[in-house]
Amino acid sequence: MDRRYSPITDLYGLSPRDEPPEKKGYGWLIVLLVLAGLFVYESISPVMQLRPNPPAVFVGARLNSDESAYHAQQRMARECWEYAIQQLQDVYPYGQPLPRSPTFGLVKAPAIRIQCWPRLQHVWTMDESWMRSYEWSTGWLTDRQGALQETLRRLWDYLRMAT
Repeated sequence: MDRRYSPITDLYGLSPRDEPPEKKGYGWLIVLLVLAGLFVYESISPVMQLRPNPPAVFVGARLNSDESAYHAQQRMARECWEYAIQQLQDVYPYGQPLPRSPTFGLVKAPAIRIQCWPRLQHVWTMDESWMRSYEWSTGWLTDRQGALQETLRRLWDYLRMAT
């Protein structure tokens, strides 16, 4: 027996109808989800920043039982580390070593510079000095030199040439 046969249509003498099954149009939803996923992927970027507290190697070992000397050593290390967070990490980002000689104006006394800079150089490239965080930035949408703008320019040029 034919799939199109129906006793009702046969009873009334009607011819069977061949209607295509209705399609549920969810293609637009898939495209929208893919575009939203790409937007989120491009807008979240990893950022390496110095940790708020210096590694133990940077502060140094306690050489004697003099409490005040140890606190002075910690205070100097903290001051130096704070300056590195505020001034140096933007100039010398993660993975880039510090130069041989200090290039900063933190130092009030040359003794601090002599003690601080070699310690900073030692811990600067260590992974435990840095932490990874993520930041939300949609600057890639308006960056004139970015990949999106370049792609849109090429598309625009292609469409102008096609017409």
